[in-house]
Order: sequence, then structure tokens, then C-alpha cells
Amino acid sequence: MLESWIKMVLEATEDLVRRALGRMKIGMVVTPTLSGTGIVSTNLAFELAKYGHEVHLLSIRKPFALKLRKNVRFHRVPEAPLYTIKSTPFTVTIAGKVVDIFKRERLDLLNVHYALPYSISAHLAKEICNAQGVTFPLITTVHGTDIHTFGRQKIYREAITYALERSDGITSVSKFLAKLVVKDFGIPRSKVKVIYNFTYPDHFKPRSLPKLRRRFAKKGEKLILHVSNFRPVKRIDLALNAFALISKRTNAKLLLLGHGPDFEKARKLAKELGIAERVYFLGKQKRVENFYSIADLFLFTSKIESFGIPLIEAMASEVPVVAPKVGGIPEIVKHGRTGYLTSDDPSEIAEYCVSILEDPELARRMGKLGRKDVLRRFSVDVIIPKYIAYYKRILSKCGVAMGM
Repeated sequence: MLESWIKMVLEATEDLVRRALGRMKIGMVVTPTLSGTGIVSTNLAFELAKYGHEVHLLSIRKPFALKLRKNVRFHRVPEAPLYTIKSTPFTVTIAGKVVDIFKRERLDLLNVHYALPYSISAHLAKEICNAQGVTFPLITTVHGTDIHTFGRQKIYREAITYALERSDGITSVSKFLAKLVVKDFGIPRSKVKVIYNFTYPDHFKPRSLPKLRRRFAKKGEKLILHVSNFRPVKRIDLALNAFALISKRTNAKLLLLGHGPDFEKARKLAKELGIAERVYFLGKQKRVENFYSIADLFLFTSKIESFGIPLIEAMASEVPVVAPKVGGIPEIVKHGRTGYLTSDDPSEIAEYCVSILEDPELARRMGKLGRKDVLRRFSVDVIIPKYIAYYKRILSKCGVAMGM
């Protein structure tokens, strides 16, 4: 009995000292996939750890970008199939793991990345913890399809609304997405904090790689780059149809990086359009930054995009961008300044692309302004302090004092 009391006092004292130093213990539920959501949330954990905060990542698999380092710990959510339904009820297993970690590690708050199902799981965990005298603030970060795609399906809508209403805080990766949270789910605008995604300007930067460029382009040829996961929403067919028009007017090649369900379909279309010899299907590449460096133009063709991380990677590399005027993209690309915003008309896309490719001075100016915008608005050094400040604000609202 005495030993338990002493342990409790020591733990309480440790928490007081840590909080006085302004250091948080953060639980973070993330998706393990090779996606913008998965990569950004995992990188956020790494960056918070650099500031001295302790981050506990929870996921059903080891996240793609995860490399364990000081102050970052990973907790796998186990598969526990129920024979009655022949599948693992991850909403429940995630909740159980959150409860276990919060009770054992005495974390300060939980930030779930993606409303479905993680925010639902987190609320279940919070109810269980509250019943046992353990409380914590919950922040839901919405990334895109959880709101503008799944969120509009009737089967999910009520559950997502419940989760957002009862979150202590909500962050959104764009103003566009924040407006949908307010409009479609009735959440007060004051409750939603816009914190943009970030990139690493020291990693994505202009560099001279003539040998790599010569692999794809002869002297005088231009290189157009597209990076995506080849899902239907990325509209690779639109990129190829636009490039077919571009290639009739200027000497260019198209580099396609990534892989996904539409990969083979895109190969077939390139042959049908008669441009197969001018299109390189390069699949997944470990050194994506090198391909930005040899590109003269970055082409993006998504049907909807809440943010678009490849856009800021291209801009950081001083590559002008042509992208659709949809979703959160206009918050990133400034029309006529860092690139052009277009409709989904292939001829209009081609017109804008050719205007950049045939005007080196315009391309250079747009590239320089693009990197300047990234440094000012989307750099890791700009965004991480915003997350830290928001976490501390929510903790304070919930009655937890943090120093420094």
C-alpha cells in the first residue's frame, strides 16, 4: 500500500516537473499507408520529438515513414479477429490500445489523424478512461477524404458528426476543408484550426543533376513531372490527354512517378494516344526530390484535393506548377505567380503548360516565387510551432497548465 502511494506521488511530481518545462506526452493515432496523411502525421511526430516532446504513435501496422528515434515510440494495434464476423473490429481494438497506453504512460493528450475510424475509436477510449478516472483532451485532425468523400456517405455521416462535435479541438489541413467541416457537419468555425501540411525545404530544393536529366531528355527537350498514387481521383488520364496536346506544340517528355490501381490503365492510354515513347512510367522512387530537380514543370490533375503535398515539394524545388482550381489547391498555388490554376479541359491545361515551357524567364520567376512561398507558409519550421501552440491551448482549455 505504501509502495503504491510513493509511486503515485513520484509519478505526479514527474508530471508536474515535465509540464513546468513545457514538455508534453502526446498520443497520436496515424494511418500506416504510403499517403499524404500517413507521411505527414508520422513526420509530425518526428518533429515534435525534436522539440523535446514525447510522442507515442499508435497504428494497425508500422507506418511507412516510421524510423524510431529519441522521444518517439510505436505501439502496434493488434489484430484480434472475432470468429463471429471473421474480421478484426479495429474501431474497438484501437480504442482498447489507446486506453492501455494512456493509463500506462500518463499521456497529456491524444491527436488522431483522420476522422474515420480513428476519432470514433478515440471517443470510445475517452469514455472508458473517464469511467476509470483518467481524462485527456482529444484533438481530431481532418485530412480530406474523411470529410469530402466518406463524410458525405449517409452510413458514416452521423458517426463523424458525433466525433467532431465531441472533440476538444479540430485541426484542418486547409481552409477549404475547414469550411466543409463547418458547412456539412455543423461545427462552429471557431472550433476548427487550420494548420497547413508542411515540407522540408532543405530536402526539396533546386539542385543540378545533369546526368539524371540526360537519362530522359535530350538537349532542348523539356521535362514535365507528375507524382501521385495513381488512384482514379488523381486523373492520370487527364494528364496524359493534356500531354498529348502539349507534345504536338513543344518538344517535351512526361515523367510519371508513383503506382496504384490506374497504373496499367495509364500505360494502355499512352499507347492509344501515340505518346508512349515520350512518357516514362517510373513507379515508386526512393529519391523523389531528385526528379523534382530535373523537372521544368510540375503537372497536377486531381479531381479533388484538400491540400496536395507534391505541390509544395515542387514549389520548394523551384518548379512552376500547373494544377486544377479545386479544393485547397488555390490556397497553395497562386495563379500567374507560382504557376497556373486550370479547369479540367485538356486544351486549357496544355495551353498553360506550353506557355511556361516556352518562356524560361517566366518559369524561373515562378519557381523562385514558389520556393519563397514555401519558406514563408509551408516550411516545417513554420508549421510545427503552430501544432505545439495549439496543443498547449487545448490543454489549457481543459485545465492542464504547461510551462514555457
